[in-house]
Order: sequence, then structure tokens, then C-alpha cells
Amino acid sequence: MGAYRAVDMAASLASQLMISVLTPVSSVSYHILALLCCAALIPLALTRSPPETPKAPRLQLMLAVRNSPLAAAGVVVAALSGASFRMVGHIYGAAVGLQIDQIAYFLAAFVLGGALAQIPAGWLANKYNRQKALIWLSVAAVMSGLASIFIESYSPTAIFLTALIFGITTFPIFSVASAHAHDFVQSNERVELSAALMFYYALGAIVTPLLALFMMIASGHVLQIIFRLSRMRVRPPRTERTPYIYAPRASFFIGRLLERMRDKL
Repeated sequence: MGAYRAVDMAASLASQLMISVLTPVSSVSYHILALLCCAALIPLALTRSPPETPKAPRLQLMLAVRNSPLAAAGVVVAALSGASFRMVGHIYGAAVGLQIDQIAYFLAAFVLGGALAQIPAGWLANKYNRQKALIWLSVAAVMSGLASIFIESYSPTAIFLTALIFGITTFPIFSVASAHAHDFVQSNERVELSAALMFYYALGAIVTPLLALFMMIASGHVLQIIFRLSRMRVRPPRTERTPYIYAPRASFFIGRLLERMRDKL
């Protein structure tokens, strides 16, 4: 699985670098990409080792959930990480002053990190507990995300480095989660399991732009709830309270009027 994902990431890395070479919305670019897609089918057509498939393969979404809920959740989180980065990564690069070719290198650094991490992550997942491996990968992903937020230097080298580290910590999650799920199924169920995992990954990639804003808002409220509960333990509420008055944010004049009303009450 690690070797498979490494090849996959290497091809994705090449596609990111093509941003700085091919002209967007160009017939030449379109034909080159179409030729590459057709060429990718040649090895599959020439293989003499077809996979073992069930007699009537079908999409069984609950197969992954029944055998490994952790793996199903893991591929969704992997999609949230990878898809969100690819969709807004170029916007972030432009916001911090990267040029078009540098944005291509920035996205490529993210994919390169994922390609480099596949085989080492697979080795660790084979040697140690895969559940713990998923936990520590998520911890590392959180740390790398925080490092990119609080980075003080916006030099291209520092930005490329943070993208590389973020790719190292997030990309292997799909492979490790998939391997963990395959530990609990029979050989004739692997194709259907892989299809279910890919469905959950695609679902996570689809809902990422729809939920990003609301998840951020929800996260803020969750943090506020935790903070307020902790403050309630520190200081109890006052028995004497001022009456509630609507406080607008836009008008200073209306705010002064309402303040007088509060004083009268």
C-alpha cells in the first residue's frame, strides 16, 4: 500500500509542477492531460494478474463501518485535510506573496511530503499498533498545522517547508486507515471494502468546502463553551444583575440611548 501510494503521489507531484509549465485554459494543455490519462490505462490493460473480485461486486458502504469505524473516519479526515489544502492552497500562496511558479512548487512540496512519508508510515503501521499510528499521525498533523499558522517568516523556503511537513503528516492517514480496515475482512471482500473507503474519501472531499466555514464557526463556539464552563468554576455568577438591553454593534448613538435606559431601569 505504501509503494502504491508513493507512485500515486509522485504522479500527483508531477501534475502540480505542470502548473508552472502549461498555460491554463489552453487546448495544448487539455490535449497533453488527455494523452496522459489514456497512457495511464496502458499498464492496466497489459497486466496478466487481475485482482480477485467477488462474483457480484457492489458498493457496500456499511462494510467499512462494520469492520472498522476508525478506518472509515480516518479516510474522511484524510479527505478533509488533503482536499481543503488543494482547494485553498493556491489562494494561501497568493495571499502570502508567492508567484505562479512558486505556488506550483508550494503545492508540489505538499504532495512530495506525502510521497516521502508513505513507505516509512507503512513500515511503522506494520511494526506497531495501527490505531496508535493513526492517533500519532493526527497529533503530528495538528502540530504541523499550528506551525504553519504561527510561522513568522513568509519566505518561500519557510512556506515550502511547512507544506512539506504538512504533507508528511496528513497524506499517510488514508493508507494506514485503509490497511487497518483490511485487517478485518476476507480476501473476497477487499475490492468492495476499497470501494467503500474511496466513497467515504470522496464524500469528505466533497463536503470540505461546504463545511469549512460552519466547522470553523462551530469550533469557535465549542471553545467558548469549554472556556465558559471553566470560568463558572472559578467565579460564580452575581446575584445582582443589570437588566438586559439590546446592544447594537453599528450605531454609537443608539448605544448611548440604550445605556441611559439601562441606568433608569
